[in-house]
Amino acid sequence: MPSLVHLAPRLPRVRRKFLALAHASAHRVGPDRHLIELKRNHSLRVMAIAHGILLAHGIVPYELGLVAALLHDVGRFPQFERFRTFRDADSLDHGAEGANMLANSHLLEAFAPHEQEMIRQIVAVHNRRQLPPLDPGCEALAHVVRDADKLDIVRVVLAALEGGSVDPTITLGLRTEPGVSPGVVASLERGEAPDYGQLASVDDFTLFLAAWSQGLHYPASRRMFAARGYLARLRALLPPDQPVLDALFAAWRKAEAFV
Repeated sequence: MPSLVHLAPRLPRVRRKFLALAHASAHRVGPDRHLIELKRNHSLRVMAIAHGILLAHGIVPYELGLVAALLHDVGRFPQFERFRTFRDADSLDHGAEGANMLANSHLLEAFAPHEQEMIRQIVAVHNRRQLPPLDPGCEALAHVVRDADKLDIVRVVLAALEGGSVDPTITLGLRTEPGVSPGVVASLERGEAPDYGQLASVDDFTLFLAAWSQGLHYPASRRMFAARGYLARLRALLPPDQPVLDALFAAWRKAEAFV
């Protein structure tokens, strides 16, 4: 199999610049640098997950998919520096901010103008509730980045919740009292994805993440979600003996069995 450098020869240069950017941001936020480092490490893992999805489905251009995955959250650095939150509703659209950063930096100087535009488009829309109309090649890569992002977000949140020591920034500052909001449950029962603005509690967020098992675009992504046992782990964090939740998870597990 060709090496990563052979398949993506410009990636190491972008990675070095990205890491330097993250290091400078971490220095500026001082005591909260661990949250910048959290996003840095998340971005590196999203790139690794995207690698698996791209290869599993033969999606091209491979290198642009990896670079877009690495840079998808670059807007998180200025977002946190300015607002000390990762909640877009309370600050800014981090996808749009990241695309603007890429347009005004040297991070993508090794790429042709049309390649730069494709990467910026993917970064700009990766966090949208639904993708806007895109060229087919750009749309395929955007779905890769969105899937990889979701898979690692679940990993990050589970690690925090299962560890028992949760930085409220990771859970978007949501209330910690147990219980799910009826509106969130109603949306999911209709087969609709709730909006982030509907989430009022950490339990809402946990349920929201579980529903991603149904929203991943690529079969390889859904297989990763199932193989990591995310549904069972998320259900264990929610209130027990809740028939409505049991019914939702039973339906999701049934769908997962056919991946």
